Amino acid sequence: MADRTDMNAKELHGVEFLAALSGQMDKHCMILKPRLQAIPNGWRQYRLIESTLHKLLGDVYQTMTVKSLQRMKNMMQYGEVKISIAPIERHALGYVTVHEKDLALVVTKAMQGECAMCIKDGDDVKKCPLRKALWEMLPPDEIPRFGCPYRENSMEGCKTDAEIAQMAWEERKGAHAAD
Repeated sequence: MADRTDMNAKELHGVEFLAALSGQMDKHCMILKPRLQAIPNGWRQYRLIESTLHKLLGDVYQTMTVKSLQRMKNMMQYGEVKISIAPIERHALGYVTVHEKDLALVVTKAMQGECAMCIKDGDDVKKCPLRKALWEMLPPDEIPRFGCPYRENSMEGCKTDAEIAQMAWEERKGAHAAD
């Protein structure tokens, strides 16, 4: 059995889709049964797909953390597949809907302000409340072996000391020219 590990956003989205597909197949199987039985081997193929998907999901769930499994349970309880995954009933769970671009901006600013200066490692990283909140809002695409994934990503948006000094010089030069 594989180890239980955290999932990145893309993996979590894929598993959510498979779980929602499984739920919708269960929900609509009796509605489709007469039509599928009219097709040679149609009902058999449907049941085969359904059982294979259930087995696959069971195996995938064995690799997920308890927190990810709880999130999946909430999604399955309140969400369903239409053309894409419908959001869970967020108001019932205390969530607020935010545009992805706005969320990314807030997360980036938080990482630049806090995470860029962070020196936590090991268990301290796992206990960090900001990391936990950021993880819930926007899981990282890649998880480093050591340290916090948000500390690594926060450096990408920060300016170097040379860039900051250059900007300050240009501001001073512009202020003197205006006098």
